Amino acid sequence: MKHRTLAATFDRLATPVAQLVTRLAFGQAFALTGYGKLANLDRTVDFFGSLGIPFPSLQAPLVGAVELLGGILLVLGAGTRAAAGLLVGTMLVALLTAHGADLAAGLRLGAGFDEAAPVPYLVAALWLAAKGGGPLSVDQRWASRAAPGPMPTGLTANA
Repeated sequence: MKHRTLAATFDRLATPVAQLVTRLAFGQAFALTGYGKLANLDRTVDFFGSLGIPFPSLQAPLVGAVELLGGILLVLGAGTRAAAGLLVGTMLVALLTAHGADLAAGLRLGAGFDEAAPVPYLVAALWLAAKGGGPLSVDQRWASRAAPGPMPTGLTANA
C-alpha cells in the first residue's frame, strides 16, 4: 500500500516535470531546425527534390513552418497535442525519405538508436501528442479558465 502511494506521488510530481523538459528540449530543437529550413529555403527545396518528395517547392516551406511554429508551440505548451501530432507527421516523412536507410538502425534500441536522427524526435512528439502539455503549460492555463465554475445557488443547468 505504501509503495502505491509513493509511486503515485512520484508520478504526480515527475510527469509534469518530464512533460516540461521534453517540451522545452524538443520544442527548441524543432524550432531551430524549422528556422534552418526556412532560412536556407533554396537548399531545402533542392534537398527535398533530391529525395523525390513531391512538390518540393511547396513541401519545404510547409515543413519548415510546421517545425518552426510547432516547436514554438511546444515550448509554450500551447496547442501541444495538435503541434506534436503535426510534428509526428514530419518525422515519419523524414524517416521514410531522408533517413530511410537509418530506419532499421533507429528502431534497434541499441547502438544505432541515435543514428536515425528523427527517431528520438518522433518518440518525444508521440509522447507529447498522447500526454499533452501537462500542468506547466499554456494549455493547462486555458483549460482552467474555460472550466465552468460552480453554479450560483438557486440556479439549475436548465434555467
